[in-house]
Amino acid sequence: MYGRFAFSEPETRSVRDFITGQNGKIKTFLTFHSYSQILMYPFGHQVRTYPNDVNDLSVTANRAAQALQSMYGTKYTVGTGADTLYPASGGSEDWAKGQMGIKYSFLFELRPEDNVWDGFLLAENQIIPTSRETWEAVKIIVTQTMNTFKPTITEAPIAHSRFRAIPPTVAAAAASTVVCADLDQLCPYWSENGACQTWPSMRERCAKSCRFCV
Repeated sequence: MYGRFAFSEPETRSVRDFITGQNGKIKTFLTFHSYSQILMYPFGHQVRTYPNDVNDLSVTANRAAQALQSMYGTKYTVGTGADTLYPASGGSEDWAKGQMGIKYSFLFELRPEDNVWDGFLLAENQIIPTSRETWEAVKIIVTQTMNTFKPTITEAPIAHSRFRAIPPTVAAAAASTVVCADLDQLCPYWSENGACQTWPSMRERCAKSCRFCV
């Protein structure tokens, strides 16, 4: 997105206003581009320029790239944009990290590799595979974010399994099991990784009729 000055355009202003309005609640920022098969972390404006926690970003990005590769064998290069591609200032991932303090800020340059001349026109038969493999990487980043920012308070565990949620009242009574009526594709993932019982925001935003998060 280009403009006369930073945030001169309504699209970028909307992103800025949303993030600043969260008052530091956002812990991960992901931006997706094409193309070159690179997973970048800040900073991209100058070569060999890194944030203080670059080791955390590098480890997480490499694990994400490995998870992505495990799906179809697609190989990603990992590093800053300046080190892996070329220096470029004004990137949203740099702003999210440097100005907003969002710890896990990454930029995906998706398929294909950088040695093709028409990479912006991704073949139709690669669209779904690209989405699937990228989702594997995103899950790694999200899980790492959850592990890093777990609440320090200890809450009573809530019984759960991969395929069904057990409401606290039912679990306490041990009388029966109620299958969550709102179970969707993400419920097992959040449940497995402890979000339902440890993230206060789950109670605020995900109190469904199963009452698993209440």
